Amino acid sequence: MLYNTISIFITWIILTVALLGMGFYIIQIFSIKKINTEILLSSLCLGWGALIIMLQIWHLFFPVDTLAVACFLLIGFSGSIVHKHYFHPIKLILSTNKGKLALLFVILFALWLSNQVMRENRLYDSGLYHLSMIQWISTYPIVPGLGNLHGRFAFNNSFFLYLSFLDTGYWKNLSAHLGNGLLLLFLSFYLCLSFVKVFQNRIAKGGFIFILLLTYPVLYRCTDICATTSTDLPIFIFTIIIAYYLFQVIFNQKWASLIMAEPMKKVKKLVSKMDSGPYIVF
Repeated sequence: MLYNTISIFITWIILTVALLGMGFYIIQIFSIKKINTEILLSSLCLGWGALIIMLQIWHLFFPVDTLAVACFLLIGFSGSIVHKHYFHPIKLILSTNKGKLALLFVILFALWLSNQVMRENRLYDSGLYHLSMIQWISTYPIVPGLGNLHGRFAFNNSFFLYLSFLDTGYWKNLSAHLGNGLLLLFLSFYLCLSFVKVFQNRIAKGGFIFILLLTYPVLYRCTDICATTSTDLPIFIFTIIIAYYLFQVIFNQKWASLIMAEPMKKVKKLVSKMDSGPYIVF
């Protein structure tokens, strides 16, 4: 069990660095000069959105297999190396005792979550069509008329591209234990950032309300459907991330946060479903 926990933890670190590198390329497009912790976290989410778009194009011609993983990791790591100065906020965090404590909390949470995602995948829809869809994507380029075999295959949720991307190599047939867990880890970064800011009395009001309202739902999801192929959980996660930026505007008059909230909406819509209308409107 310990070996599996450490394996998941290390895989998440590798993916996080690669996604940050991809996000850094996008940050360059916005011509953002000053990089702070919030921009760093935004780069992570934007990198994930860029991965989905890349896989959508890739899947038109090729299956989402090991080659796709290799190409993405190459692009992602190159972005992290070329823009290594963007990691400066992490150095600032480690320069304070509170920052070190926050980092320790994130590491412990990640290890705990790595253990939680080893649960059995009992989601009904996983057996109904999720796992089959992942296998189709991993084995063949996009198949016209696939929905004629099973009506639910026609849903074509782009989140399955992400799970197929993870469903390679050592983690073949095990992507359910990686995908949503990594996104929940991203969300924990935002909650941890809110804790730090509350202790620093920088955004006490907005940060406290954000933590009070959302900590329990996040922890519940970490013990509920974190080890599944649920397509609802990504919508839940990115909605909360958007809420984080909106809280900065409502309670702290940080209007610049709207600049990052809008790209987050676009990322969320990449994985939105037809029955998630309220989330899309939000």
